[in-house]
Parts: sequence; C-alpha cells; structure tokens
Amino acid sequence: MNVNSEPAGLDVGAMFDRPPAEVSQIFASDRDETRVRRPADAVMVVVSAIVVALAGWASGGDSELETWIADIFDDAPAWMRSIAVVGFSLCGIAVLALVAVVAFRSRWALVRDVFTAIIVTLLTVVVLGQWVSSEWPDLVPEIWADATPPFPIVRVAMVVAVLLTVRPSLTAPLRRLDRWVIGTSVVGALMLGYGTLTTVIGGLGVGIGAAALVRFVFGTSIGLPTLDRVTAALHDLNVAAVDLAYLPEQPNGWLEVTGRDREGPIAVRIYGRDAADSAFANRLWRAMWYRDAAWSLGVSRQELAEHEALLLLLAHRSGIVVPDVVAVGSTSTGDVMLVTRRDEGRSLDDLTDDELDDALIGSVWEAIEGLHRHGMVHGHLDPSRITVGPDGTIGFLDLARGSMTPSPPKRRLDLVETLTTTALLVGPERAIAAAAASPMRHDLEESVSTLQSAALSRELSGEVRRADLDVDDLRTGLVEALGVETPELAKLRRVRWVDILMIALAFVAANALISWIASIDLDTFIDELQSASLGWLLLAFIISQSTNIAETISMMGVVSHPLPFGPTMQFQYAVSYIGLAVPSDAGRIAMTIRYLQKLGVPTRVAVGQGPFTTVFGWLIDLVLLLVSARVVGADIDLPDDTDFTGFITIVIILAVAAVIAVVVVLAVPKFRSRVLPPIIETVHELKGAVSEPDRAAKLLGGLVAKKLLFAMTLAAILYAYGEPLSFATVVFVNTAVSWFAGVFPVPGGIGVAEASFVVGLTAFGVPDTVALAVALTHRLFTTYLPPIAGFFTMKRLEQRGYL
Repeated sequence: MNVNSEPAGLDVGAMFDRPPAEVSQIFASDRDETRVRRPADAVMVVVSAIVVALAGWASGGDSELETWIADIFDDAPAWMRSIAVVGFSLCGIAVLALVAVVAFRSRWALVRDVFTAIIVTLLTVVVLGQWVSSEWPDLVPEIWADATPPFPIVRVAMVVAVLLTVRPSLTAPLRRLDRWVIGTSVVGALMLGYGTLTTVIGGLGVGIGAAALVRFVFGTSIGLPTLDRVTAALHDLNVAAVDLAYLPEQPNGWLEVTGRDREGPIAVRIYGRDAADSAFANRLWRAMWYRDAAWSLGVSRQELAEHEALLLLLAHRSGIVVPDVVAVGSTSTGDVMLVTRRDEGRSLDDLTDDELDDALIGSVWEAIEGLHRHGMVHGHLDPSRITVGPDGTIGFLDLARGSMTPSPPKRRLDLVETLTTTALLVGPERAIAAAAASPMRHDLEESVSTLQSAALSRELSGEVRRADLDVDDLRTGLVEALGVETPELAKLRRVRWVDILMIALAFVAANALISWIASIDLDTFIDELQSASLGWLLLAFIISQSTNIAETISMMGVVSHPLPFGPTMQFQYAVSYIGLAVPSDAGRIAMTIRYLQKLGVPTRVAVGQGPFTTVFGWLIDLVLLLVSARVVGADIDLPDDTDFTGFITIVIILAVAAVIAVVVVLAVPKFRSRVLPPIIETVHELKGAVSEPDRAAKLLGGLVAKKLLFAMTLAAILYAYGEPLSFATVVFVNTAVSWFAGVFPVPGGIGVAEASFVVGLTAFGVPDTVALAVALTHRLFTTYLPPIAGFFTMKRLEQRGYL
C-alpha cells in the first residue's frame, strides 16, 4: 500500500488513532497459533520412559535413600504438614482451573491437547500401578490413601502433564508459576506420605512423557505474542502502528515485527521475557568456549535494548548509515521494545551478480573502516546485515551485537567476517583483492591469524558450509595477497571438541586399565614377578619400545610424500594411547589418516593407506603364522575338549559381511563413486611403494621387523620367567594373538589378548601361573606403558600442528 496516498473511503488517521485491542494476560499466542514438531519432544518421551522404568524397578525395595528422605519429612512439625495439605490440594485445583480457562476461552486445539494428555497419563498410571504394585491409583489421596503408596503417584503425574502441555501457549509470568506448582505437589506428596521418592520420580516421568508425546503428535506452539499484544505495547511507547507482521524467520534472542506508522515503514524488535535468558545463554556459551569473550554475563532486557539504541544514535551522529531510533522502552505488557525506521536499502544478499561490482565491495570496506574509526564494531556481520542504499551508500541493518571502545580482538573479528561475507558474494579471489586494496590493509595483516571457522558467527558459519567455502584456503590466499608470513593461528576457543575428546578418551583408557587390573590375581602375578630375571625384563622392555622404530620406517615407505622421522616416531606413541581407548584397529587408522593429511599427503591416499597397511599387516601375520605353524605344529598340545566352533563362526560371519559389503559397493553407483576412486588411487600409491626398492624395503621390512620384535619381546620375557620356548613357537603364539585381538572390537584388545596369550602359552607347556605372568608383563610393556608417553606426545604433536 502506498502510504503517501489515501484510497477513497479510507480514513488513514482513524487507523492510527484507534485504541489498541485488549491483551490477554493468560495466553501469549493466538488461537490459531503456529505449531511445529520438535525432535526434542520425541527424545523426551524415550528418556521419560527409561526413567519411569528404572523408578518402577527400584520401587519394590526400601532403599536407604528412600528411608532417609521419608524420615526427614516424617519429622516435620504439624503446622508445616498443614501447609503441605493446603498446597497439595491447591495444585490439583489450579490444574482443574487452568483446564476450565482453556475451554472457556475456546482454545479448542489446547483443549484437545490437554484432554489427550490427561487420558494418556491416567492410562499409563493405571497400567504401571497394576504392573508394579498391583494397586489402583489414589486419585484423591487427601480422602482415600493406601498405607503403601501406589506407583506412580497420580497427582504429580497429572499436574506435570497438564502444565507442560499448556505451558508453550502461556504468558511468561504463568510459565514461571508452573515450576512452583510442580514443586509444591512434589514436596507435598513426600511430606504427607502420599508417595515415596521412587513413586514421585515415576509420576514426574509419566507427566513429562505424556506432555512430550502430545506436543510431538500435535505440535508445539512457538509462542509468538499476538499482534494485538504488540500493538498495545507500541501504544505504551506512543507509537501508533498498523499492518504489523512477523518476519518469516526469527532471530535467536528476540522477535522481529514489521509495520508502519504515520511516517512510513518501521521495524519493531521485541525483547520478551525470554530475551535476557537467551542473551545470558549465548554469552555463557561463548565465554566458556572462546578466549575473547567477556565474563560479564548478567544483562537485562532493558540493557539490551538501550545498548543498541545508544549505538544506533552514536553511529547516526557520526554519519554512518544505520536505522533511525523511533522509540525504546518497557511496556505494560512486560516486554521491552526497540522501534526503528530503516532507509530504503537492500541487503547485500539481495543484489544481483552485476550489481556486486568491485567498487561496491570496496565501499563495504570503507564503511567498516568508518565504523572502527568512530570507536565502534558491528560484531555480527553477514550478507543480510550489510545494506546498500539507492545511491550506493553502504549501511548496516542493526548494531544488536555491536560495542563501543572495542578490544583489538573484536576489531579483527569484524574484518574476518567482512572478508568472509564478501567472499561468499563475489568469490575468494575478488574478495581478497578488494580487501588488500582497502584502507584496512594494515589491520588485515594483524587479523590473518584470526581468519578461521571458529571466529565466525553461527549464521555466517552456516552460510560458509552451504557455499562450500574453504576458510583455510581463504586465509592462504589473503597471506599471499598481503605478502606476509603465515602466522600461527590464534587460539580462539578456551575449550575445543578435541579437548573434550581427549578427556573422554583418558577416562575410557583409565576405565579399561582399572577393569583389567581388577580382573587379575595380583598376588600370583607379584610372586612370579619377584622370581623373574631383572636383566631379561629390562632387555624385553627395550626391545618392545624399538617396535615403534620399525613402525615408523614402514609408515615412511607406504607413501611417496617424505615424512619427518622424529614426529612420526612420536606419533606411534600417540597411536598407542588412542588404541587403548578405541576398539581394535579403528582408532589407529583414523588417527593415521589425520596425521598424513596434516603433512600434505593427498586425502584419498591418506584415507586409503590406513586400511591397506592394516591389510598388509594381516597378510604378513598370515605368512608368519603359516610358516611358524609348519615348524611347531607337532608341539601344540591342546585339550581334547577344545572347541573352535565359536571362532569358526566369527570368521564365517566376518567373511560373509565382507562379501556383502563388496557387493553393495559395486552395485550401488553412489557408493561405488565414493569408495572406488580412493581405493584405486591408494592401490596406485602402494604399487609404487612395492615397485620402488627403497620404499618396498621400508614398507615390508618395517612391518616384518615390527612383528618379529614383538615376538622377541615375548621370548625375552619367557627367558625372564625361566620358561623359554623356541623362537618359531614364540612367533606363532605372538602372531596368533595379534591377529585374534585385532579382529575383536575391544579397546586395546584388553582381556582378549591376555586370555589368548595364556591359552597359547599353556598349549606349549608353560604352567598356568607363569603363562599369566608372561602375558601380563608382555601387555604391560607393549600396551599399557606406552600410552602414558602417548598422551604427552599427542599433546605435543597437536601443539606443533601435526594433529
């Protein structure tokens, strides 16, 4: 509609002068509210079912915790119990009243949801009561209550189910009141003896699960305030607006509404009662994960709105193109609003390719330079937040996350997001050229180390992923254009996912070691160890550590790309640490791929060499096994009742799975196109390794040396305990155990390898107690001690950029 003309018969002044509509103090959204199905509700149903099942299983016995909690509430004074009776009863009345209000206000969709939740809750409670305690639920325990509380308590389940079903549609004050109602019902049930700890937990689980099920089936209200409510709030700020409408996509932390007043189009930003919580969560998340984030987390909605209004006023006074501030403040509806009037400009992502010329990109950098020159930063740049006016003037859509007197890291983040934004629009080459020619060139040189994915906002990171823009390549191109040396990347994150993974792996490894130690007879092991030869044990330990040298040599032969010996040697210890936490050979393969990629080995070769090297190792194991078995076959002394059915079954299952995998890969074009190229390239690389004498000697010689050194370690340990075997026998036992433990998906082969060693050694006449001591010592030297050094070498390699 053209706001400068009045259609016949339309009194525009009356449109703006009419009083706002009455606003509901109970429901925040319209009757025909928008609903969405949230995956979190489905997850909550499953979690609630698990909690209820566990509570039902535990409710049969009188645990010390339940008795202790019951004793606490039994000792409560009489006046407190009287208050509990009133509170418990009022909770039920409040829920009934809420159901009546929903029906009275003709919220028929909510009526359907509520009664569905009630029915689901009652049916679940009846079924669980008969299954767990063989009793019917106490609907009104104030009048009829069993001596033994049935499982679960129905009042708690009903209160939770109804309140959580209606909650998304309620205003914020009522949403905060529901937690008090639920808490009162829980405390009242425990204090009055209507329920025990497990029955109350069961009731909470049933109520949460029923509400989540209803929300998942019928959808959850997204809780947008009604437009009448927005109109009334604007009226408090002396802004008469019409044609209000929500933006199709809403940002995180506030709501965006468009409309118009007497002077033209306006934009309304609503900081609802949840905005401060959202801002707090965002700041807390960034403060936890990023080094440059401030720890001043407390902020109110009023401060959020006033902060942006002040920035907009200062920027406008400095000649920067930003929206004009129309009004800002709190309203009688409990919301905080910022009303602005924006120029008739378009965002950069609305421009065509022809309009995005080099002059325009240069103007973007000039606008950023002007913003920084006046002591401000934007803090959240992306293609949708940079605007172009009709005359080509560059402006900014908002300054919601901007700041005054910013720190150098915040200035660098602005430059990084500007470069990334322009690269998304015109490509990396043109974006880098414009940046290098801009007045921000010197600042860009200091920002190179910050140019990484972790520095980008969530929205900009999403656009980078969708556009398949490589931020590392962008940084490399910028370094070349500026003619500076490649700097060490700035550590933007306090905590990285790799750090969490390292801690998790440490816990897994520690758990594996503790489980192993707890499962053995330490007294027998110590007795045998005291009688062992210290010299032979020392020699065995030295030999066991030399296996990493052989592994390093074989790895240097598997790829044509030169590998540094020292870091590759350290890498073997790091692999031993991962191998203790990740099942079988999977962890070693994944980590080797990452290491080779960091050294510049092509991705396909890096991905393929790990499995192929493992296959080569298995083939060498097979050859050693056959050759040694030929020599020692007559000496094997297995019990008559030895059954290999389980082992043969496993081998058959693995073989069938391998055949099925090959058939699927060859038959499905999508899989064939993704799997065959790296295999072909890796085969070509390995063909070169085998055909070149130097590389072949390193690859095959290193692998064979590694296997034999492990066998020599076992032989030296047998000598230490006074039970030597022939070297062929030792090779046979070590190779069989290595192959057997590598197939089973057990972290580090823990348990499998020890048991296999004991079986193999006793089969050749070694006493059981000595065989156990030999197996534990061998595993200690080769598996459990190296990860200690591996933890530190992994951190060192990571710091030096090898991982």
